[in-house]
This record gives sequence, C-alpha cells and structure tokens, in this order.
Amino acid sequence: MDRQATDAATPGRERGESSLRLERMERLAEGAALERDAALGLVDAVLESVPAAFALFDRTFRVTRVNAAMASFIGGPRTPLLGLTVRELMPAHATALEEILERVASTRSPTINVEMSDQAPAPADEERYWIASVFPVERGAPASGAIGLVIVDTTERRALEGQLLQAQKMEAVGRLAGGIAHDFNNMLTAVMSYSDLLLQDLALSDPRREDVAEIASAARRAASLTRQLLAFSRQQILQPWPLDLNLTVTEIEKMLGRLIGADVELVTRLELPLGIVKADPGQIEQVLMNLAVNARDAMVNGGRLTIETANIHLDEHYARSHPGTKPGAYVAMSVSDTGSGMTPEVRMRIFEPFFTTKDRGKGTGLGLSTVYGIVKQSGGHITVHSEPGHGTTFRIYLPRVDGAVPVMAPAGRAVPAYRGSGVILVVEDDAAVRTVVSRILRTSGYVVLEASNGAEALRISDDSATALDLVITDIVMPEMGGREFARRLREQRPGTRLLFMSGYAEYDATDKPLPPDDAPFIEKPFTMEALGNKVREVLEPRSPAAPR
Repeated sequence: MDRQATDAATPGRERGESSLRLERMERLAEGAALERDAALGLVDAVLESVPAAFALFDRTFRVTRVNAAMASFIGGPRTPLLGLTVRELMPAHATALEEILERVASTRSPTINVEMSDQAPAPADEERYWIASVFPVERGAPASGAIGLVIVDTTERRALEGQLLQAQKMEAVGRLAGGIAHDFNNMLTAVMSYSDLLLQDLALSDPRREDVAEIASAARRAASLTRQLLAFSRQQILQPWPLDLNLTVTEIEKMLGRLIGADVELVTRLELPLGIVKADPGQIEQVLMNLAVNARDAMVNGGRLTIETANIHLDEHYARSHPGTKPGAYVAMSVSDTGSGMTPEVRMRIFEPFFTTKDRGKGTGLGLSTVYGIVKQSGGHITVHSEPGHGTTFRIYLPRVDGAVPVMAPAGRAVPAYRGSGVILVVEDDAAVRTVVSRILRTSGYVVLEASNGAEALRISDDSATALDLVITDIVMPEMGGREFARRLREQRPGTRLLFMSGYAEYDATDKPLPPDDAPFIEKPFTMEALGNKVREVLEPRSPAAPR
C-alpha cells in the first residue's frame, strides 16, 4: 500500500516541478524582455539626444528609422520620412549616397567623413556644409543587412576655421606692414629733417627752395601712409582716455555731414546713457571718418548713412564664434549705409592693406585697414555685414570700462622752437637718424654726445664727468634696448631727464608698452620743428627759454 501511494504521488510531484520550471522560464523571459525594452529605450534616448542626424536603412535602402536631428536636417516632420528611399530622402546627393550605401552593403565596411554641401532648408536657406558616415549594422548572425547613416553639420566649424585663417593672415600681413613701416619711418625721419635743414639754410629767393619743399611734402605724405600701416598692424602710439562715444559722434557730426555731401542723409541713433570705453579720441574720430568716406563712395546716387550706439553684452556663444573676442560688457557703434554692398569675396578682403575696389588713383586701400588696426589695438573687434544691392553695416565693439568718467585728451601746447644750451646724449642705432638728430640739436646750440646702442651709451655716461641735461633714446636697439638702458641710466645718474623716440609702439616680453605711459615720447618720423619743441617741453622746467 505504501508503494502504491508513492507511485501515485510521483506524477503529481513531476507536474508541480514542471509548473515551477515553466513559471521560472516565464519570469526569465519577462525579465529579458524588460531588459531588452530598457536597452531599446536607452538606445532611443541616445539617438534622440545625440546632435548628429541619424537614419537607418534596410536591405532595399529604405528608411526604417530616423531621429529628430535627421528630421530637422531634412527640414520636415519625422513620420513621412519612414519608408523613403535614399533618393527620395536626399535627392540632391542621391547618386553619391547610393554608391556609398551599395559599397558598404557589399563589403560590410564603413565609409566615414565624406564631405558634402547643399542649401539649408528654410528659413535658414543658406549654404551649409556637412560630413556623412555610412556603416553596417550587425545584429547577431547572420547579418541583418541594415545600414546606418550619420550626418554631422560642419557649417559653423567651417565658418570658424575661415575666421581663424583670416585672422592669421591679417596677423602675418600686419607684422610685415609694421616692420616695413618701422624701417621706413627711420628713413623718413632723415629725409624730413635734412629737408628742414636745407630750407633753413637756403635763402627765400633761392630757386632750389621749391624743390626741397616738394621733397619735404612727399616725405610727409609717405609718413601719413606709414601711420596707416602702423594703425593696421596695431603698432601705432595711442593715447587712450575714458571716452563717451556719444560725445565723439556729436562733436564730429557736422564734419561728417560736410564729408559725405548733401545727397547723403546723416542719421544718428545714440543710446542714453551710454557706457564708457577707453580709447584714443583722435583715433576713434579717424575710424568714423574712414567709415563715412567708404560709405559715401558706395552711395554714388546718394542715400542714408546711419550711426548708432548701444550698450550690449557679448556672451560665451558669441565669443566662441568670433575668435579673439572675450565675453563681457561692450559699447557697440555701428555705421550703416544704403549703398551698393559687397560680394562675399570682397567682404573677406576689405581689411587687407592696399586692397581696394576703386579705380586706380582714387584710393590707397588703407582706409578700412586703418579702422581694423585702431579697433583691434583699442581692445575691441569689428564685424561687417553686406550683400550686393543691400548696403553695408560695420559694427564696432569696444570693452566697457566700469566707473570711468569720460575726459578729453589734453591739448598739446604750441611751443616755438628755440636755441638752447646744455648737454644731450643721443642714443640711436640707425646711423642716418642719429646723425641728423645730432645735427639739428647742435644747430640749436646744444652739445651733443652720440651712441649707437644702450651699452655704448652707458659707457659714455660712466666715462663722462659732464652732467647730462637730457638723454634722447630709441627704444629697440641691439645689445641693449631703450627700456633697459633707461633703468640702468637712472641707477647710474638719478634724475636724468629722458626722451624716448620710436617709429611704432613696441612691447617688451611682459607685454608692457614701450615706453612707459608717463615717459616723454616723440614719434618718428618727426620734423626739425617738432624735435625742437619736444626738447624744449622736456627741458623747460630746468632751462628757461632763450631768445632765438
């Protein structure tokens, strides 16, 4: 009986164990399904979050899946894209993409980073650039035959690369222009000064005076060109002051009106109150005049010139898209015209020195390059927006200076040159400049010592028992430059008066301007009169003016 009972119970236990196994398998299958759904949900989340456009094609090259970025790239809702062939999806690039899809389908090897371009869909409707990567999608064995397509929009990156290349080109041209201008200024200093010496010696009735005057006039015109080159290369000497651009615009408004002519309407829109910037007032006026002249030439049949100011804040995104720009508070000044506008090719080159679209003899091609250099050297940046037939807008951004009070630059005193007395040490590595400066000073009554560099000048100073009333020194010289020479001279002869001279704004290894802001300075090229006036200005507290 026990045996029968056991036998009878066995089928029941087996049925119970089978039920448990079945239940366990169902739970495992349910867990696997949940894991699969979670994985698919994660994949969906990734595809929707990734900034690249994605599409999945089946064996027949029809779309089975797209993400939101692809729908945005194509320029339409996502649902109608499903089931489309690649030719229907991207007709402009169908042939190229079909060839790539077929190659990847047959070789099961990816093709990546194929560069393409087309017209972006409305409302952007502009040229865009992108790279496409096509790859096989393997799901277990055998392969599913699915093909993935990823598109990355590179329009913004290409624009940034173009801006960077342009900035590098401008920097290289600027270095070249600055170097040329520096050497040229030394030559012009000699030409202008010797011309002045000749004019001083020639009688008023001498027929050669007219020839010498023409030489001097040509040298001054050349000096103007070098100043423009130095402005472009950001190596000019600036005297920055806290400045209200509204005051600058108001003060120059009448002059601009005469400059642009009666057939061009001048309109100003000035934000009040406007933030303060730190800039050279004379250079900002030069910027406005150059932009006004450029606008006038673009409006041959008249039009409207608009000058606007505004307080703005440039964010991180703007700074990233404009290399060399820092985020922060700025004052913007825009100059707009209703003229003929510019093509993209012209727009890319307008700030290059000597580039001009005007007829030969009607422009030097330095007006806008001067504007570019002044803005850059003032710590700002400039943009231009223009289309053929739709005018041009130049927009200048200068950093705002918190708490500054606008002041006007001090007016220079008109001091007549005079005959003086005393000992002056001239330190200049360019022999022609050194010779003519020394000659001018000797003809004015001074005793002059000469040195070709700072080291030689220190030896002269150390060997001489004579007091030095003034030391005139160049800034960049071999062996020892002007800044180091000045420091060591003051240790050797405390209280010695110094006058720096240079053809452009030099900077030392610590990026400090040379000379220091408070040091007397004369810019090359200079005339005989300018040198005499500057020497008097520096010596005046010690030496009373002597009658000429």
